[in-house]
Amino acid sequence: MAETHQTSLPSEEAAGSTATSSSQSQKAPPLLTHSSSGHAHHLKWGEIETSGFAPPTLNPTDEHVETDTFCTKLNPTDRRQRMTKDHTRELLDSEARKIHANRRYLFRRPRPLQYFRGNVLVRSEEERGSGRLELFFDLTFVGIIAVLAQSAVADPTGPGFVRYILTYTAAFLVWNWMRETFDAFYKDDLSQRILVLFVMACLVLYGNNAPEVQKDLSESPARAVTIGSYLIAEAAIFGTWLLYSFYIKAYRIQIRALILAWIASTALMIGAIFVPIRAAIALSVVAMVLVWWSWILFYSPIFKKLMRLRYSSAIAIDHEIERYQDFFTIVMGEFVYSLFDGSPAGIGFHAKAGKAIMALIIAFSFQLMYMNGGWSKKITHPLRYSVWHATGFLFLHLPVVSALTLCGDALADFIKEDRVPSGVRWLACESFAVGMIALWMLAMLEHERDEKGELWLPRWARLLPRLCSGIIVIFLPLTYQGPPEHEEGESSDTAAHIVGIMARQATQILAEAGTEGNAEAPAEGEVHHSGIEMTTIKLLGIMTALAFFSLLWETITSLDGPNAPPEEASEEIMQHALNSNGIVSALSTGEWRGCPRLCEPGSGMFDHSHQRKDASQLTPTTTVDTDADQA
Repeated sequence: MAETHQTSLPSEEAAGSTATSSSQSQKAPPLLTHSSSGHAHHLKWGEIETSGFAPPTLNPTDEHVETDTFCTKLNPTDRRQRMTKDHTRELLDSEARKIHANRRYLFRRPRPLQYFRGNVLVRSEEERGSGRLELFFDLTFVGIIAVLAQSAVADPTGPGFVRYILTYTAAFLVWNWMRETFDAFYKDDLSQRILVLFVMACLVLYGNNAPEVQKDLSESPARAVTIGSYLIAEAAIFGTWLLYSFYIKAYRIQIRALILAWIASTALMIGAIFVPIRAAIALSVVAMVLVWWSWILFYSPIFKKLMRLRYSSAIAIDHEIERYQDFFTIVMGEFVYSLFDGSPAGIGFHAKAGKAIMALIIAFSFQLMYMNGGWSKKITHPLRYSVWHATGFLFLHLPVVSALTLCGDALADFIKEDRVPSGVRWLACESFAVGMIALWMLAMLEHERDEKGELWLPRWARLLPRLCSGIIVIFLPLTYQGPPEHEEGESSDTAAHIVGIMARQATQILAEAGTEGNAEAPAEGEVHHSGIEMTTIKLLGIMTALAFFSLLWETITSLDGPNAPPEEASEEIMQHALNSNGIVSALSTGEWRGCPRLCEPGSGMFDHSHQRKDASQLTPTTTVDTDADQA
């Protein structure tokens, strides 16, 4: 998403970006301003200013003190006193932050890494990336998602799929809370390191018990340990947040409101330990939906405006994007790892090895599609564009990562066998389809700012193969496959098996009704198939072709279009190239010839200049001053 080919916001939109330029760091912080339209938010780019942690000089006689929309219930005198007090405390805290920034302590005072002061986004000047402790924490999920996906493929039934979705979602929520901790309050002291270690220990228990969570408490303690470790991990995180709320007023109301919602969801999750499986599923779904959407609501501009918050939370968008990219990379790492686990391709180079390479091509295509988004040159990221685009970006990552994790492990079974249980076929194809369609939706959420014709085809045309590929693969499990090589893996009462047989029988009956209306009905349980048998190698070949074609199509159609800005060297450089028999065509982008250029002009000519030292000491007869030299 945030790749090098996607440039930053233009100058008039830079106020909505979380990054500030180096030139801004030398200027005085902007004056505190308030918008008459209400509380501004950095998801609404262009409506805010940015500032360092030190507040600007406050004059109690300023007009905005008299008309402060966040303290309208106070009289002017009390309003001045409150703003002066807030200003003094913020100034002192910013000085203490600078003084102790380079000192080492076991325990540090909790401070927000970014927040809102009125309509001003307050944050440091530095760009933030994923820290080493964050990446180490992510390694826990390498094991968790592998175990959950393997258990789902081993039990390709409806209950097994529901178990996978619920356990994966709960693990993803824990990762999300820790990501929020690193994003807003990271201080890397002893307390936070212990928190990370403690949550990872809870996740170890969670991952080892989650595959058996469907068993009742009388049969196994797995469900109690799974739910208990999940709740204890969340309790440690939210308990830390609650402690931070006594130090950080910008997050105080939102943290405490979210903790109240979490307490309600915890009661539901505890109840899920003791009830039958169907009731446990219902309680778990309600609990996770409650806490997830409460988090989105309480941190949204709607809640901030409703509560009339002058100091409120903010997110480091650059850090946020990178963390989601890291998690997606972990998922694709698990996808690739499944091609090696247990040596599914076997020894030698044969059909199984070819299937493993095809699965690798699918993983490669998914990774590049996610990295490049809509392939636009200039975008406004969904997190910077609007609240609804940001919500869609956050929400879509769960189906994307859960689907592609499951897809990788299901395709490993495709590599091993020519025929697999119907449930595995459904898991592989539907997870592929969900991943492809969700990636299409993520790319469409980007706000493209390229001029019309700057790229060869518009975005909807570039991304159309993703959508079409996902829709096509949805129906592939309905095709005919002979009995699997291991009959015990095929259960005739599974939902996937029944749906597949019913769909094929309905299709055959409709086809025969038009030509042999009076023919005798087939015997009970007997199914005739006149089509081509779709073995795993054929299904895998179709999915590979669709994924790689979509990637190739996007790569080619995102090349420069007829309205791409032309570039050309100066006349002096051009004349020098003519005098020295240089490649003149390499010094300009060239004119549009009905289709984009596939190769850079001049890329076919080799460099025949000297590398050795004595050759470089020769004095040139002529020199040419380039623009860079003049600068």
